[in-house]
Amino acid sequence: GEGKSLIIALMAAAHVLQGTTVDIVTTSTELSRREAEKQKDFFDLLRIQVDHNDHESSSRSKEAYQCDVVYGTTRDFQADLLRHEFNST
Repeated sequence: GEGKSLIIALMAAAHVLQGTTVDIVTTSTELSRREAEKQKDFFDLLRIQVDHNDHESSSRSKEAYQCDVVYGTTRDFQADLLRHEFNST
């Protein structure tokens, strides 16, 4: 139900308000998109930026990491980490 999503959003907000960025791992790209959009109004109230790291566009993924909260799949977070490490060397 909705309880898990709300609790996760509340915990993410608490961490962001303490100065930490938050990555929220979801089970699918569709879920990461949906949750980021669904929780946007809540995060906006707290002036917290939220997005998802969907890889349909590599520039889109870079923009997402400028936000306080990023929803995404394990696969997308891993790919971004490897891409960043590979491009940094």
